[in-house]
Amino acid sequence: MLVTRSHRPQIIVWGAIVIFIVYFSFLSLGRMRQLWTSYFDLGIMHQTVYNSYMSLREADASRMLELTDPHGSGRQIKRMAIHNDVILGLLAPLYFIYEGPETLLILQILVSASGAYALYKIARKKQLDTMGKGTWVWLIPLLYLLYPPLERATLYEFHAVTLCLGLVPWMYYAWICKRYRWFGLFLILTMLTKEHVGLTIGVWMLVELYRSVGRSHVPLSRWTRHRWNIGKWLIILMGLSAVAYSLWSVFILMPSYRSDSHFALSYFGKDPVYGHILFQYLTKLFSTETVKYSSFVFGPLTFASLLSPLALIALPDILINLLSSSPQMQSFYFHYTALITPWVFIALIDVLDRHKNAQWIRFLPIVCLIGTLLFCYIDSPLPLSLKNETALLGSSASELADITLFRQIVSRDDIAVSATGQLAPYLTSRRYYYDFGPHYVRATYAILRLREIYEYAEKEKLIPIYEKLRNDKNYSRIYKNGDVEVYQRAKM
Repeated sequence: MLVTRSHRPQIIVWGAIVIFIVYFSFLSLGRMRQLWTSYFDLGIMHQTVYNSYMSLREADASRMLELTDPHGSGRQIKRMAIHNDVILGLLAPLYFIYEGPETLLILQILVSASGAYALYKIARKKQLDTMGKGTWVWLIPLLYLLYPPLERATLYEFHAVTLCLGLVPWMYYAWICKRYRWFGLFLILTMLTKEHVGLTIGVWMLVELYRSVGRSHVPLSRWTRHRWNIGKWLIILMGLSAVAYSLWSVFILMPSYRSDSHFALSYFGKDPVYGHILFQYLTKLFSTETVKYSSFVFGPLTFASLLSPLALIALPDILINLLSSSPQMQSFYFHYTALITPWVFIALIDVLDRHKNAQWIRFLPIVCLIGTLLFCYIDSPLPLSLKNETALLGSSASELADITLFRQIVSRDDIAVSATGQLAPYLTSRRYYYDFGPHYVRATYAILRLREIYEYAEKEKLIPIYEKLRNDKNYSRIYKNGDVEVYQRAKM
């Protein structure tokens, strides 16, 4: 079959997607193999999905979305006590193929990469193939795959909300194609990735309502009742329902599972003097950190996305990240930009669609490409960048052989295990798992990597617990090899 000019953009896009999947799969699995992944959050996510898988396999409903409390109570809890990302339960059938955290890592890469093809389809739907000799239809997916926040989010552990990198573009594509059954499916899946996603959907519906009013060419003040057709009422209903779902999740569902308010609410202050809180928020919004954050989010595309009202859809997540007291949420190294990234690119497509005949558009492809390559060079995991992570393609951590050995010894999932954080992804295929701390006394085995106890940030907390374990008459050390020690509880 001959390759015609019309096929070339699709071939370029698929080629870029395959390269992305292969490279980032090796990087992601390399992080785990070199013990760069941890209990927070790959171990937590894996235990939740594993228990859900065992719930299906053994017809035990009590294990669905269950995990051991990672915040120190030692109790078995439901995932909704931490986040309402119940899509984790829907991922459980994948463990019938392979029941390990590697499944989650590869799935995250596949779904994220699929967003590039969805953007290609959106660009074709908007007829961007008629602009600049068809450059835009393949350049936008390429820029998406080179976008540093996407690469970092895809590479960092596993989080359900990161699946939005693929789900949101497909949801938007179904919407503009008026394939409402597919739209409904992707909408539900997107909403199930995290409790706050409904706020973003609500803003999207508000923007769609504004755009539908604008397309009618009738001033809003002159609208009569009959102009509000069923489509506009459905937009309003979907938006309100999505926002209501998020509010219900945060203020009713999750507190009912944790007997307390959402833990992340503490990130936003509880000062009774509301004027003081407002001043703090304004100070944050106009700080150098905000400028830096905005630069890394919008800068790769030279801020062109901000010319579309669709960029407003990312506003809830941007404000949540910027106003939080958690510095991790202002970093694009983690998953906190996952819901922002798709809208940055969808907004860019909208800008191109609305300004097809503008003279300045012809210069935008090269400007966006240069901007993206510059940010890739500064802070991408790709080869030749200043912060490349090609070292992850090397050999495994020396401790991995020991962990593999004891992974087999404790293969029965009813054996309770406690371990240091970076060993957790290999040991959380079980119902009861205790991050090494005071609750190690509940575990049959304690499997430790001494480097994590003596050299990591929590050493002041962990060293006394380790000394207590060494002197605990109920436990005896049964294995030591270099940095790895294993303790077994005496039979009681």
